[in-house]
Amino acid sequence: MVQLLTSQSDFDALCDEIRAAGIVGFDTEFLSEYTYRPDLCLMQFATPARNVIVDPLVVPDLTRWWELMADDQTRIIVHGSREEIRFCFTNLRRPPRLVWDIQVAEGLRGRSFPLGY
Repeated sequence: MVQLLTSQSDFDALCDEIRAAGIVGFDTEFLSEYTYRPDLCLMQFATPARNVIVDPLVVPDLTRWWELMADDQTRIIVHGSREEIRFCFTNLRRPPRLVWDIQVAEGLRGRSFPLGY
């Protein structure tokens, strides 16, 4: 079951959970067809304990997440992370640190790049 988070307090608690776990799967959905920068529409997280989606249009401050992405203690597992990295850099002015992109990893293993799910 996936839980939808729409409040700042629930989002902050999720960030605490991610920090304690030290690892999270992360993905975004965004619109970029008619904008200079992509508009973030949905954030998806998989912690060791649960799967969560966050509505970034109603959670007013996502800074705690971008700080987790840029720290050197939280491993972020992604697939095709170009825009996720861009969101972090745009919102925090720092690049993410421990991003593990499984699409890139498979390309380095010798399979074709980009490789779908």
